[in-house]
Amino acid sequence: MKITRRIGAFLAATVAAPGLASVVAPAPASAARPHGPHPVNQWLQPVPAGTPTWVKVWWRTDRRVCDARLVVWGGSTVAVTYPSDRSYTSFSNGSTLSRRETDYTSFRVTAAGPTLPLLGSALLRARLLYNDCGRFARTRWTDTGFLLPVTRPATR
Repeated sequence: MKITRRIGAFLAATVAAPGLASVVAPAPASAARPHGPHPVNQWLQPVPAGTPTWVKVWWRTDRRVCDARLVVWGGSTVAVTYPSDRSYTSFSNGSTLSRRETDYTSFRVTAAGPTLPLLGSALLRARLLYNDCGRFARTRWTDTGFLLPVTRPATR
């Protein structure tokens, strides 16, 4: 690797690190527990560049939630598709998650190799829409981010 590319990669990592840390860093112990559904981990499994790959996000909650729909945005670097050609995904066992249960949502990502930053990872933004299962429940949401590590594509 040329020295200019190494310096560029170092500078990109230095500039991006504080922003990534704020999105994926765990909350301090003194912070209040999150209310409602939240991801167990914001680091996704590594995917090869240019290859459509299914990924899972595990969720837990401190209260029952219904009608859950997760929408994920990958910007210009990652294409996101959902099961059954829908515009969102839900939990594997339906759209309800009970208190103290864990379940996962899945979606397919295709990371574009040449447009990725030098870090070899991509930030995904996500919004989980849900309600509290009451008769006149209003829609609530939680916003989060995921870090998607991208590896080199497999060679043949």
